[in-house]
Amino acid sequence: MSLAVVASVLARGVSGTLPTRAFGRAASPGLRGRCESGEDPADAAEGAGWTIGVPGVTALSAGPRPWTNRGLRRQPLDRSPAMPQAIPNNALVVVADGGKARLFRNAGHGQEARLREDAHLTPQDLASEGPSGSRPEEQTPRQTGEATFAKQLVRRLDAMRRQGAYDHLVLAADPQTLGQMRDAMSKAVADSIVLSVAKDLTNHPAQDVADALG
Repeated sequence: MSLAVVASVLARGVSGTLPTRAFGRAASPGLRGRCESGEDPADAAEGAGWTIGVPGVTALSAGPRPWTNRGLRRQPLDRSPAMPQAIPNNALVVVADGGKARLFRNAGHGQEARLREDAHLTPQDLASEGPSGSRPEEQTPRQTGEATFAKQLVRRLDAMRRQGAYDHLVLAADPQTLGQMRDAMSKAVADSIVLSVAKDLTNHPAQDVADALG
């Protein structure tokens, strides 16, 4: 059977039975009924578990399909950009790494953050304090100092929170410092966090920090 005959059968939408010569075997009554009702014979054959066998042509179906998407209309994807999170006015913004921290206040409103630097913190008396969490045996003195500073910084934030110095907190620090701070902070400090960014922004101007947070 030539491909032209098969194409002709499929194109007509077929009213009548499926020809044995086109599909290699007689159509079942159920299959004929679907074809006579106007269903595409290829769909009918596939739905009944038929394999359309034409010499020299790869089979079009290998078994029944559980469902068909005929009549369904594809919905367009929502590709609208996500709105940046607004930083509350007067929120405390802490930008830190393992050796220093800068504390800002947000003087902006809505989606526009305008940061005003209030304080600059550095490690104090590292030798007299231990690091936050457990110290691995392979940890270097520098790494120990960075972990200790993270604990000191969290202690400062906790004291400020208890004093009512801020209601909303934004943290921006390198992943290691951010993790060390989270391990050491109290629930009150953790609950005040509205935004957390795993980036080292300590050496960036205030406007660049604001842009990175937005």
